[in-house]
This record gives sequence, structure tokens and C-alpha cells, in this order.
Amino acid sequence: MFDWFARWCEAGTKEGQKRQMPSKNDTQQQRPLSSSSLSSSSSSPLPPRKPWQAPLPDPRTFDNETFRLGYSLVKRSKPLLKRGPAAIASRLAAAVMVGAGAWHVGPLTSLQVCCSIPALAIGFAAHNEMFPERAHKLSAKYIPWAMKGLDKALSEVRMELLKGLRGKVLDVGCATGLYLKYAKGKHIDEYVALEPNVHMHDALRRRAVDEDLAFAFRTTDKYIQDLVHEDGESGTYDSIILGNVLCEVPDIDQALTEAKRLLKPGGRLYYSEHVLDDDNAVRRFMQKKLVAWWRAVSDGCHCDRRTLPKIINTFGNDNVANWTVYVNTFPLIARFEVGVAVKR
Repeated sequence: MFDWFARWCEAGTKEGQKRQMPSKNDTQQQRPLSSSSLSSSSSSPLPPRKPWQAPLPDPRTFDNETFRLGYSLVKRSKPLLKRGPAAIASRLAAAVMVGAGAWHVGPLTSLQVCCSIPALAIGFAAHNEMFPERAHKLSAKYIPWAMKGLDKALSEVRMELLKGLRGKVLDVGCATGLYLKYAKGKHIDEYVALEPNVHMHDALRRRAVDEDLAFAFRTTDKYIQDLVHEDGESGTYDSIILGNVLCEVPDIDQALTEAKRLLKPGGRLYYSEHVLDDDNAVRRFMQKKLVAWWRAVSDGCHCDRRTLPKIINTFGNDNVANWTVYVNTFPLIARFEVGVAVKR
């Protein structure tokens, strides 16, 4: 249902405009083509205008490991007309039912119903602000469902990114443990699942049992700074995973500093974070205007943060390998920075 909005946002990206319009230097450097060069150039395929159709970039070696990540690894939801007759028929049936209902109740009631939708959205946000404990319980139900769709889109990206996962692993803000499947088959000694929302722990333990893990597994509801200052686990982890975590923490710099303290020398921080889209004016405007509402309905998530500069500032530019990808599952948080940071 969000596909139209995603396409509208993508049409406004600066990168898309650069791909479609030649630069001034390109036009000045054009030369008449000979017949031989014309025949050879015509046989080579044209570059795709859509970034998700582009081939994977050349492999990149970082910290003695080769990564091959790119936008084309992201699984995009199909447009409605390409989802098959059943999907089209169900959408048409729903449209007919809505239209028939609107015709039956009359234009005034239909207008009231349309106005009630944003009222419900605002009311839900107000409810979460007034009753935080109840909001935590509700978020334990709908946030894992939303993250499941996001993980499906980024599954190949995360599989390639986390192929070097090893040793003692800390999964920060793990929710119901979607990253556990990427840990299977790796040289892992212990997997620590940190999730402050205790209402997700039952589902987290069930997933650990279903995955039939071959390594030690334990859960904790502490915060990352508690592992440093209370449990004295500084310098004990080989790998730390941050998946949609830095959008929720009160202080990004403090969280990254504590994560770096927990890592052993040479340890890796793997991150997958949605960020403010500075390359898309439409999405950036929406992110800045809806951040308060989004934070209330998503259990503290901020959709307008610039996370990558803070990661580079904490670990150093030479110690970070980053890739930018876009996901159309939720257009408001479509831009993701994924990568690896090494403690040196």
C-alpha cells in the first residue's frame, strides 16, 4: 500500500536526478564517434536508471574480509499489477466494498470517517505518551511484526554483512531475536540477547529454542551502559550488533562509546540503522515533521537522526566500512546505513 509513496519519494532523490541528467563535464567531453566505436558502444548494455536494478559493486576488502554489498540485494515489494490476479482481485474487492459503504452512508458520514483516521493516529500517540507501560506491552506485539517485514527486505544484505560474526556476541535491542538466524553456522561461543522490553522475552526465548542454536544463549533486560559499569564486561565481546537501536537511545554518542568499551581490541560493531534522508527533500521533510508522532507510536524511535557521522566520529573514518541502501517497506524510514566498525 506504500508503494506509491515510495516511488514518489524516490523520484525526488538527488542521486536519481544525477543519474538522469548528464553533468556539464560529460557534455563538454563528448566527441564524434567513429563507426567502429559506435558499433562497439551499441553492443554494450545501457546502465539501469533504477538503482535497485544495478549490478552489485566491486567487492570491498575491509578488516581482512571481503564484502559485496549493494542496493540490488534489497528485496523490494512488487507493484500491485505484478502481484498476480489474486492480489489484484482482493484490492479491487476492497475498493468496491469501501465505495459501496461510502455511497450507502452518504457523503457527510464518509467525510467523518475520513477525518477520524488522523484522529485515531493522534489518539494512539497520545495514549502511548500517557501510559508508557501499556505502550511497551502493545509495542511488543506490533513492532516485531513490522521488523519481520523489514528483515525480509534486508535479509540478503544482513547475511552478507554478518558472515564474519564470531566469538562472544552481544545483540543490542534484539526484540524477538530476528538476528539469531544469521548467527547459525558461525564460530560463536556465546550469544547475549539484550532487550530492555521484558514483554518481548517470551517470544525471544521461543525463537532461540526454534532455531536450535549450537552455542550458549542468554537474555538480559539491562541497558548497554549497565554491562560496562555494573557487570564489568568491558573488553569482553568480539562482536556487537546494533539493528535499529541508535534511533531509540537517548544519547547516540554515549551508546556508541559504551559499545566500543565492551568490544575487545579488534572487535567488530555491526550496524543496520535507518537515518534521515538528506538526499530526498520529500522524505526529509516528512521525517522532520512527523518525528514526534513517530516516536510516540514506535516506542521511542526517532526517524530524523544522522547516525553515520557519529559512528565515524567514535571509531574513526579508517575503521568504518559503510553502505547505503533503500527499503520501500516503510517509506518514512527508507534510507538505511549498514556497515562494520572495528575497534583499533
